Amino acid sequence: MLLNNSDNKEKMKKLLEERLIGLNEEIFEEIKRALSIPYINPKKEWRSMPYLKDDLNNAIVGYLSRISRVSRNFKSNLYSTINKEPLKRVYYGIKSTDELPKEFMNSLTDWEKVYFFAGRWDIRKPNFTEPIDVLTVKHVYEGLNLVNKHHFKRKAKGQYTRQLELPERKEVREAYKRIIKAYEEKLVPKKEERKTEEKQKIVQEALF
Repeated sequence: MLLNNSDNKEKMKKLLEERLIGLNEEIFEEIKRALSIPYINPKKEWRSMPYLKDDLNNAIVGYLSRISRVSRNFKSNLYSTINKEPLKRVYYGIKSTDELPKEFMNSLTDWEKVYFFAGRWDIRKPNFTEPIDVLTVKHVYEGLNLVNKHHFKRKAKGQYTRQLELPERKEVREAYKRIIKAYEEKLVPKKEERKTEEKQKIVQEALF
């Protein structure tokens, strides 16, 4: 579904964790199931892969439009921003993920969706014990880094010439720092609790 660009701007007014907070446990279970399918092998499936960058771009935006709301000008923005090789990683991530719930996908901005699927290709063992905001931001953050890395790797070899300034990179990095910090702060009391329980157990065993 294609929408005006204002929808994406409205999402960015809210923090990522605020947009995810309304998703229930059932939706989270669907996300975990979608991320549990095997990864594809691009070398074995090369015949079914889009070859030209234009076809690759169309396939990615076509898929995102089918399962979520996408801004009208996103197709041209994606094409002009990300080169073919990094774009392949986004597509591999899509092909290695079962269909995600619309409610989840519509909670993400267009660029967060792209980075999420690139991150899916990079994160081979997702930690499903983590809460939804942590799992999501890790995929988005790793995806941003993966796209960046593949671009500059080829730029260093002279294959690409232009500088890459990925959209929403600042927001993604800030969200990662904020969400991970909050999560780790919550874990500290639990760790201390476990240590206390272990000490009490040792004392009780010693008494008997």
